[in-house]
Amino acid sequence: EAKTGRCLRHLPGTGAAGGTAFGLSAALGAEIVSGFQYMAAMSNLESQLDWCDCVVIAEGALDQQSLSGKATGEIMKMARSHGKKVWALPARCFLSTEERSLFDSIVETSQGAEEAKLADVKASALKLLS
Repeated sequence: EAKTGRCLRHLPGTGAAGGTAFGLSAALGAEIVSGFQYMAAMSNLESQLDWCDCVVIAEGALDQQSLSGKATGEIMKMARSHGKKVWALPARCFLSTEERSLFDSIVETSQGAEEAKLADVKASALKLLS
C-alpha cells in the first residue's frame, strides 16, 4: 500500500487463493474479475441455457462452499434464473435440507447404495419427461 498508494487487501478475489491475482493487481494494476463470470461470458453460457430443459452439475463434494461463488453454485443460480431444472451429481453431498432444496435432484455418486442411486436417477428423469 505504501509503495502503490492502493489498498487492495479487501478486494474480492485477493483472499487465500488469490495470491497471484493480488500480486498482479498490486504490481501491474491488473483488474481482478470473477473467473466464473469471465468464463460464462466467453462461452455464452446464458444463451446456451435457452435450449436446454435441465442443467446437470457435477462436483466432488457438494457443500456450502459450492454455493458461495464456486462455478457449481453460480451455474445453479443462473439456471434457476432461466427457469431450468437443476440436477447435481456430486460424489458426496454435505448440504443442509434447506440447501438441498435449491436443486431438483441430488444423486451422490460415491460407492455404496448404487441401486438406490440408480432409482433416484430414474425417478428424476421420469419427472423431467413428464
